Amino acid sequence: MPCLDLQKLHKCLCPGMSTAATRPNPPTLKAAAEITYTSANIHWCAPYSTVSEYQLKVEREDRLVHLNDHIHETFRRFTLYGLPAGTTHRVCVAAKNKAGTSEDVCTTFKTEHDYTIFMYAFATATGLLLLVVIILAVCLYKRSKNPPPQLPYLTNSISIQNPAFSHPMGKYDFSNNI
Repeated sequence: MPCLDLQKLHKCLCPGMSTAATRPNPPTLKAAAEITYTSANIHWCAPYSTVSEYQLKVEREDRLVHLNDHIHETFRRFTLYGLPAGTTHRVCVAAKNKAGTSEDVCTTFKTEHDYTIFMYAFATATGLLLLVVIILAVCLYKRSKNPPPQLPYLTNSISIQNPAFSHPMGKYDFSNNI
């Protein structure tokens, strides 16, 4: 990619201001971007030195996890995959040429927590709840189709007439007695 395009796109300075016989200056490391629970995108700018390749180290909890020392000189981004969720990582980048390797420049980032298991647990609980509601609805529907049981002691007590509102002869006319 031409230098002017690199400057516009990544706001980086152009590389190659010193000779290959001089040990390169360290690249300018930008913050890690596009961090997910298993990956992160590392971006750097080239130094004012001739660079033949870059070296990338990934450390987790003070131990080296990954070393990639053959990143092409024109690359300015590297995506790390397969990182454990919810852990802190230290990434270092160094420039290399025939004269040697620059000092490491490092940044630290933390991958996001993996909420996939919580999502599956919530979906399972919701599905089970929906299943229970459907079973209860079917049971209530079947029960509503059957007539209620006839209980003689309950039916007789309901059908007893109130003597205050009934007369053995039928309706009584109170207007004739006045």
